[in-house]
Amino acid sequence: MRFKGPPALAAVATGLLLAIAATTIFAVRADQNRRDQSDANRIDALKHATTTVTSKTTGRLQDLAAAVGTGNESDRTVEFERVAKVVITEPGIASVRLIERVESSDLRAYERRRGLTVTNRGDATGGRPDAHYISAAEAVRGKQPTYHGLDISGDAIRMRAIRAAIDTGRPAATEPIQLLSGGTGAILYAPVYRSDAAVANVAQRRKAAIGVVSSSMRATLLGRAIQSLKTDSAGFQITDNGSVVAGGGDSDATGLRDTINIAGREWTITSARTAGSVWPIVAIILLGGLALSVLIAITIVRALRREMQAAGVVEQQNAELTVANASLGENARFFELSNDLFCTSDFDGNMLSFNRRWTEVLGWTAEELRSLPVEKRVHPDDIERVQDSLSQISAGNVLVNFRNRRLVNDGTWRWLEWSCVGDPELGVIYSSARDVTDRVELEEELTSEHAQLIKAQSIANLGSWNYDVRTGKMQWSDELFNLLGDERPDQPLTLHLWLSYFAPDERDRARRLLTEMIATGEDFELTIRRERPGLDGQPVHLLTSGFAERDDQGKVVRLIGIVADITDRLRNEARLRYAADHDSLTGLANRRRFLESLEHHVAMCRRYGAEGAVMMLDLDGLKSINDEHGHAAGDKLIAGVAEALRNRLRTSDLGARIGGDEFAILLTRTTRKGALSTAESILKAIEPASEALREFGVERVEGSIGVVMIEDASRAGAEELLALADDTMYQAKRGGGARVNMYRPPMRRPTAA
Repeated sequence: MRFKGPPALAAVATGLLLAIAATTIFAVRADQNRRDQSDANRIDALKHATTTVTSKTTGRLQDLAAAVGTGNESDRTVEFERVAKVVITEPGIASVRLIERVESSDLRAYERRRGLTVTNRGDATGGRPDAHYISAAEAVRGKQPTYHGLDISGDAIRMRAIRAAIDTGRPAATEPIQLLSGGTGAILYAPVYRSDAAVANVAQRRKAAIGVVSSSMRATLLGRAIQSLKTDSAGFQITDNGSVVAGGGDSDATGLRDTINIAGREWTITSARTAGSVWPIVAIILLGGLALSVLIAITIVRALRREMQAAGVVEQQNAELTVANASLGENARFFELSNDLFCTSDFDGNMLSFNRRWTEVLGWTAEELRSLPVEKRVHPDDIERVQDSLSQISAGNVLVNFRNRRLVNDGTWRWLEWSCVGDPELGVIYSSARDVTDRVELEEELTSEHAQLIKAQSIANLGSWNYDVRTGKMQWSDELFNLLGDERPDQPLTLHLWLSYFAPDERDRARRLLTEMIATGEDFELTIRRERPGLDGQPVHLLTSGFAERDDQGKVVRLIGIVADITDRLRNEARLRYAADHDSLTGLANRRRFLESLEHHVAMCRRYGAEGAVMMLDLDGLKSINDEHGHAAGDKLIAGVAEALRNRLRTSDLGARIGGDEFAILLTRTTRKGALSTAESILKAIEPASEALREFGVERVEGSIGVVMIEDASRAGAEELLALADDTMYQAKRGGGARVNMYRPPMRRPTAA
């Protein structure tokens, strides 16, 4: 190209200046975009790390709270010490405390039971609260458990968090405070409820609450736990209303900010911005206009190439997803859920009774099922495991998800998955089984290139879902909507919408598992409760399991899950467990359950010095009533006496029917005078129960009671105590009946009341 005269030179100079200016502006913007993207990645990584650490902390606290809530007051510290040893190994947890709720009227008795002196009593206003929250025990990493007796009811900040945790049923955190152990941080509280109590609403939760467990989130400890996840945490802070919870350094107004919800509080996370660099601008200015033009052209070509490559990857993934969904829809109709198989057997494995599904699935007649010995029915490779499972059931263990192969009458084998519980008293094993042959065969094929599809189809008519981690989009099968009892919504399917179908108290746990699954790529299985009333008005229980799909670099890119309705199965298992522990006529505990509870209470008495009593009640003349008026009259009397026992006994006591007309009673935390008073009130309660028999011509029924104080037979076990109570009761009957007889240690004469 040729330029003529000054105008041409001026045009060239002007063009070069414009090119330099345009290229400089482009470089500045490119550098700013790079720093913005780096800032966004850093704040996302810090949020993810913080969520991971605090989710594990709250999860471990909930596990500890669930364990503490399973026992009575004397069991709590034992369960607390056992589970706390594991909990304090978590990187974000250095110590945990057990804080018990004690009514004001029971405070002095509580001090005696626990051997503690409660200090710092009162509430935030200086008055006396209706209930106190006592820090009873503390487990610290590297130290032995300690016991305090510190009343924290007067600390308004801590009490706000405790009440929030109890009312919501979820962990709650305080605002940042000065910790007793030094430093700044927050305290997490997880509610502890009685395991047998309903907690569906706030009123029930407050009534069921027996305390909380807590853990201090110290600023330095939380910061180190976040940094242990290999997260770039330089120049970050986590604050609550301006107070630092974690991190360090200075936070200025230009720093990156975002919010994160942890245990019911909104925390602010701040990170320093990425420093800018001006060397591209200086280098570009020094280059000539021609070099700038070439650089711009190269940059444009590379950007276009990256955009085309990204578009190709997205197009390929969409095509693969379309093929997978088409295959799922085509194959889902070939599978259907098999019905459960129920049976009873003796402890040698011989079948006693069973439902029709056994003959339908295995093809044997009822007589053949009863007559075939175990070694003929079970696959030879499974015989040893079956014998071992029978031994475990005989020892009182409950077997769940136990598998073996059963012979079909055509010579083939079917895989069954069992849940079993035994009743040694009756010599019977109650079992439910499911034909999982198709599932086992499909699981063995998971090594094929279509493992994702085959696992989703392992059980017929299961709901399925998959979640794209990169885009946040989800896909659900039609069967999943049927299980949820809902129609496909018009709005996009998201992870948030999926979690909204869970019961409120299940959502945090499910969200925590999914977060861990994305971070670790581990499989999971979770039983959840869906607040969709079934035909009987009860919630539906679903079993959801999932696994992660990774890309070539090992990064999790997709979550895939299946969902099954196991409501009937759980109910049947609950019925089996109930039948093993309760008397069918009265609903009271049976002899086996009573002896287990008595043995446990005797051990607690010897360890902690607690008091208790064992009673044996026998109805006078029941045999003659059965002979003269029939068993319907006798059964009605027994049911009435059982109801009278339930009305007279405390929730901490236990009544049981251990024979035809014999009832056993365990009184916990009672004195000799209290036990005698309770026994006399039970005898008086029998009289109204006998009025129901007047229609049979029976005027009056009386009973005799033998009472043994546990401390009077300190070396006796459960069976011996029951035998002593039985002998003491028969002394009352020999003395004329309709009376209470108190056992006295040897060398003392028993007295009759």
